[in-house]
Amino acid sequence: MIPNNIVRIHILKAIQEIDRDGIPKGRNSKKFKLVFDEKAYPPKYVISLANKYANGEELNPSDFGGGRETNDYLGRLGFEIVENFPSAKQVSKPLNRRKRKVQSGVSHNERCPKCKQTIEKMLRKIYGEVKSNYKFEVGVLPEDFKKTQ
Repeated sequence: MIPNNIVRIHILKAIQEIDRDGIPKGRNSKKFKLVFDEKAYPPKYVISLANKYANGEELNPSDFGGGRETNDYLGRLGFEIVENFPSAKQVSKPLNRRKRKVQSGVSHNERCPKCKQTIEKMLRKIYGEVKSNYKFEVGVLPEDFKKTQ
């Protein structure tokens, strides 16, 4: 059960902490997200962190329910909860800003397999499922467009 003394300011502090430190592995939401300032946050993790500001410790996720309980509680505090679609910008851990030494003489272009893997990994993280080499039929001759009106 979510403690009743968690209020909007505690939620906002939890969101600030997530912006600063990111979302730990395994704490993202699969079904819902809290949308605030055009960013998406996992509602249950936000409540867990907010409890730290209200009661001194992070709330164990097994001590309260996700879904309806969490979403209704956040809704009563004036936050927007939506179904989890991969269109909103997810907050992830801050990037490690150390500079990497680029190998000289290595060709990086649209045919570089390592670059393709890196792009695919990034897209999978943002959008979930990614289909490599996806092909679809598109007509290129005038006859292909005869019945399009």
